[in-house]
Amino acid sequence: MEKAGIRALKLKGNAFSNFITSLGLSTNEIREKDVDIFLQGISSDGIVKIFGTLFPKASYAERIRADEGASRKLMSKELLSLTVTLDARNELGTEQNPSVKRTTINNGAFDACYSFNKDTIEGGRIFVVDPRKKTPSSNGLAKKILSAWDKKTRID
Repeated sequence: MEKAGIRALKLKGNAFSNFITSLGLSTNEIREKDVDIFLQGISSDGIVKIFGTLFPKASYAERIRADEGASRKLMSKELLSLTVTLDARNELGTEQNPSVKRTTINNGAFDACYSFNKDTIEGGRIFVVDPRKKTPSSNGLAKKILSAWDKKTRID
């Protein structure tokens, strides 16, 4: 990712407020604690731009509904919004017998969900990723992030 000019960062304080305001949102709509990680890219001509967010979770037990609100607002501003999980409790169910969490994700709360648990059942917007595989051709998460950055640099 670094070779492509992409890094993950946490925005705090004024940096967070200024960014959220630049999107036409307020810090009452999206609070600093609502977004875990922002994705920032640096284009070949040196322009720095935040283009996405990551919502990492060991388990979805506690916050998927809170994350959903922030995610949908950020997606409405053309930012990539991904959730990544260990799916430690196998909470996502299956497409045939979906949990509330799977339904929330598949109904567009996030652009996609990437699970690092090989036992997670893929389907809809839910994908399993092997973190040992680092190339975009073998790692769907890396491919999705790089594709979103490439698209953003062509649009802007």
